[in-house]
Amino acid sequence: DMRRLLGVLRSDQGAGRAPQPGLQDLPALIDSARQAGMAVELTVPPALGPVPPGAGVCAYRIVQEALSNAGRHAPGTPVTVSVHHSFGTVTLQVTNGPRPRPGPRANGHGPRRANGHGSGHGLAGMRERAELLGGSLSAGPAPGGGFAVCAVLPLSESPA
Repeated sequence: DMRRLLGVLRSDQGAGRAPQPGLQDLPALIDSARQAGMAVELTVPPALGPVPPGAGVCAYRIVQEALSNAGRHAPGTPVTVSVHHSFGTVTLQVTNGPRPRPGPRANGHGPRRANGHGSGHGLAGMRERAELLGGSLSAGPAPGGGFAVCAVLPLSESPA
């Protein structure tokens, strides 16, 4: 209960009366991303089975943040979202392709690099959500370019 309270306090929105999103709501989230111009492919097993509410909300929010990050940091690249189920866990993977290489600027020099990296609150928040459930999250460069976020969440109500 304390974890849920902290989650509400940390969220951008207050606790409403509407049900919290879960894995069953991923298709609608993906459709919203597509309507915003992202090329997103979703793979979900046909029979995932029951998912505790805390794990479902956590999974949804991790995918939501990973899609947001892909749109912000690698616009125009294709994104794949996959959900896998194994005994007692659900694994989420969100991967975007490599960014297209921009051509030289008018002054003859290559592309200007951004000054430093982002604050990392998105990745830190995703990692914190996963760890609160006893799960894990990894994020970093994907093989062949791009970026991958992978979360493994237990399907039990208490952390491992």
